[in-house]
Amino acid sequence: MKKFILVLLLGLLTDCYKVETVVVVSTNDIHSSIDNFPRLATLVDSLRTVYGRHRVLLLDGGDRWTGDPFVDLAEPPLYPIVELMNELGYDLAVLGNHEFDWGQPLLEERVGQMKFPVLGANVKGLDGIKEYEVLKRDGIRFAFVGLTTNFSPDHRPEGKAEHFEGLSFPDVFETAAEYAPLAEQVDCMVALTHIGFDRDVELAERVPIFDLVIGGDSHTLLDTLVSVGKTVITQAESRLRYATVTTIRSDNNQHARVSRSEVVRLDTIAPSPRFAELVAHIKDNPRLDAPMGELRSPMDEHGVDNLVTDAIRVYTGVDVALYHSGGVRLDTLAGAVSMADIFRIDPFLSEIYTLRMTAGQLKGLIMGTFNSNSKQGGSVDILPSGVSYVIETNEAGEAVDVVLTPSADLYSVAMPDYLFKNYDFDFQGTMTDTDYLVTSVLESYIGKHSPLTPDNRSRVIVEN
Repeated sequence: MKKFILVLLLGLLTDCYKVETVVVVSTNDIHSSIDNFPRLATLVDSLRTVYGRHRVLLLDGGDRWTGDPFVDLAEPPLYPIVELMNELGYDLAVLGNHEFDWGQPLLEERVGQMKFPVLGANVKGLDGIKEYEVLKRDGIRFAFVGLTTNFSPDHRPEGKAEHFEGLSFPDVFETAAEYAPLAEQVDCMVALTHIGFDRDVELAERVPIFDLVIGGDSHTLLDTLVSVGKTVITQAESRLRYATVTTIRSDNNQHARVSRSEVVRLDTIAPSPRFAELVAHIKDNPRLDAPMGELRSPMDEHGVDNLVTDAIRVYTGVDVALYHSGGVRLDTLAGAVSMADIFRIDPFLSEIYTLRMTAGQLKGLIMGTFNSNSKQGGSVDILPSGVSYVIETNEAGEAVDVVLTPSADLYSVAMPDYLFKNYDFDFQGTMTDTDYLVTSVLESYIGKHSPLTPDNRSRVIVEN
C-alpha cells in the first residue's frame, strides 16, 4: 500500500511545481457500500497532505444510497453515508436516480444535513438543490454543473413514479447548453453528471463547453484516459471499489486543462483507522445480522434469481412469477442468510403486483425487453418462476419467438412494481397491488423452507 501511494503521489507531484494545480478525487454510484470508505479516506488525506486541503476537491457522481442495509435501514435511515461524506469533507455531489428511492421528504432532509452543495441543474421543484457551483482553488476558477438522468419514458429518472410527483426534469443537453456563457467566465468547466457513459460522450459532442465530465449511473470503469474533443470523461465503476484522481493545471494564466487522470483501486490502500472505527460502529447492528435461515450449498447468480422468483410465486399462489435482472442486486449467497442479505438482494422496497397475461402477451414482454436490451449491449432481463423459456433469435440476434414451458393460454402472474410500471407490455383485465414487499416474502420463504437446496440452473435459453 505504501509503495502504491508513493508512486501515485510522485506522479502527481510533477504537477505540484506548476503555478496552478488542483487535484480532483471523484466517486460515483456508492450505493451505500461503505466498507472501502476508510481506504478512500487514506487516499484523500494523503493527497491533502501533499497538496494542501485547498488544492484537493472531493466530488461524487450520484447514487449514494440504496444497496446496503447498514446504511439504508439505519436509524435514522440513510444518514450514515451523509455522516461519512461530511466527515471526509466532500465538496460537491450530483443527484442520481436512486437518491429519490425513499421519497422527496427524506431526500430533502438528508440534503439539508449535507455540509456540501448537491447539484441538479435539470431538477426542478426539489428544495435544497443548486443548479451549479463556482469555486476558486489555487487560482483556478471552476464552474460545476450538475446533470441528472431524465431518460425514462416519462422524462424523469427511473424509479417509482410517486417519488417524482411535482418535479420536472428538463432535457439534459438543452440544460447544459444554457451554461455556455458561464464557461466564458471561468478557467475550467466541469459537468458533474449522473446520466451514464454513452450520454456523457453525447454531452461532450453536442455541448462542447466542458473540460471535464465526472460521470455516474452506468457503473463504467474508465481505467484509461477517455477524451472527446477537449473534454475528458471519467467514471469509477460502482460500490466504492475505485476512485478517480484527476489533475487539473493552468500555466501562465492560460485556460486550465486536465493534465492526467487515473483510476485508483481502493483495496490496494490501507484503511484509515479513524474511518474504520466509524464504519465498524455503523455496521454493528445485531438486528440485521440475525440469521433468518440457511442454505445447504452456495447459490450462484442463477440461484439467487430463482430464489427471488420462487419465493414470489409460492407466496402469491400464481402460475408465473417474474422479476427483472437489474432488480436482483446480490449474485452469490451461502451459509446462513440474514436480514441484511435479504435486503441486499432487493434494496428497493419493491412491492408485488398480480395480473393475468395471455401466452402472447408474456412472449411479447420477453421479446420486447430482450430486443431493447440487445440494442444497449445487454441481454436476458426477464427472470421467471413457474415457467422456463427459450428465446429464438434471427441472424441479427433479435428475438423472433419465445417457447414457454409449460405452455398455457392464460397465466396468473406476479411481478414487482418497478417491472409493472416501467416496462411496456399488455395484460388482461386489471392489476392488483398486493402490498407485499419482496423482502418480507423472501424472509417468509427462507424461514419456512430452511435449510434451502439451491437451484442454480438458468431457466432461460437463447438459441441462434
